[in-house]
Amino acid sequence: MKIYYFFTLILTVLLLSRCTPKTSTALEVPANEPPATTMTETEKEELKEEIKKELEEEIRKELEAEIATKPPVEEEPTVTSAPSKPEKPALSAATAENMLQGAWKWERTTYNLRGQGNQINAPETIGYSKTAVFKAGRKVDILLNNFNAGTYFYTITDDGHGLLYINFSSPDNNTQHMEDGPLEIEQDAFKILGGASDKGGTIEFSRL
Repeated sequence: MKIYYFFTLILTVLLLSRCTPKTSTALEVPANEPPATTMTETEKEELKEEIKKELEEEIRKELEAEIATKPPVEEEPTVTSAPSKPEKPALSAATAENMLQGAWKWERTTYNLRGQGNQINAPETIGYSKTAVFKAGRKVDILLNNFNAGTYFYTITDDGHGLLYINFSSPDNNTQHMEDGPLEIEQDAFKILGGASDKGGTIEFSRL
């Protein structure tokens, strides 16, 4: 829409809205001249409505043309997150007991000593090997350098949230070669998370 045409329409509306019929006071129109043509109020309103509609139509066309010339809005690419790894299913106490059956080689025991940090005991530092042979009836034979150092009994319990606990006992209440605590077991290795103080350590075994 041209600026000149726009302002012409606005000016016309303003002029029409301010037009009032002229009244004669001192001067009279000569008899031989035709009377001036005046618009009635109805005609003024009709003309203003017509101009208003034309103005609205021009504005609508200008807006449509402006929208058509705008570049399309680029949509941001959808970022898909990598699928999370499935969690390992929790083992039952019965499953863990079946997995323990057989002979296991002691790898190390790690103690967390106050003021000293971690202390690691292993066959090469202690000077002897240790083997745990789990049998039916929840029994386990402890072998030191392949000599029997005692037979323990054990129980595995489930805390109801997928965490297993193993506890050892013996007739003389001497189970120094094993640790009580949370049990983490796989096909070829298991560890028992002993106490986080001087009273216990984390003991680790691998399958023979």
